[in-house]
Amino acid sequence: MKKIVIIPAFFIVFGCVIGISYVVMNKIASSDLMVKPMGNNSILVGSKEVTPSVRKDRLSSELLSEQEKHQAELHAIDDAWDNIGFGNGYFQAGRYAEASEVYKKAYFLDVGSRHVSGLRLAQTYEKLGRYDDGITLLNEMIQKGYLSEQGVRNAQEIRTRFLVAKENN
Repeated sequence: MKKIVIIPAFFIVFGCVIGISYVVMNKIASSDLMVKPMGNNSILVGSKEVTPSVRKDRLSSELLSEQEKHQAELHAIDDAWDNIGFGNGYFQAGRYAEASEVYKKAYFLDVGSRHVSGLRLAQTYEKLGRYDDGITLLNEMIQKGYLSEQGVRNAQEIRTRFLVAKENN
C-alpha cells in the first residue's frame, strides 16, 4: 500500500519541479537580460536597456536635447578609448604609422582622453622620426593646459629627446 502512495507522490513532485523549471527558464529567456563579456575574464549581467526608457513625448525638448547630447558624449568617450586601445596594439606590434592615425583620431575627439592619446601620439612620432610634429603637439598640449603637472614633466622630457634627436640627424 505504501508503494502505491509513494509512486504517485514522486511523479507529482517531479512534475512540479519540471513545471517550475520550465516557467523560470522561459522568464529568463524572454527577459531583457544581457550577458556581455568584459575584460579580465569577467562578464556583465544586466538590463539590455542602456538608458532608462522614458517616453519621449513626456520630455521637454530641452531635456531631450540634453539627453541626446549626453549619449553622444558617452559614445565619443568610448570611441576615443577604443582608438587608444587600437593604437596601443599597433604600437606594440611596431606598426607606428597605423598607431599614429588612431591616436590622432582619439586626440581630436576632445573628450577627456587628450592627455593619454597626445602623449602616446608623441611617443609614436618619436618612433617614426617625426620630431617636428612631436614638438608641435607637445607644445600645444602644454600651452592649452591638456596635461597635469606630471604630464607636463613627461611632455618636456619627450620634447627634450626630440630636440636632441633632431640635432643628431
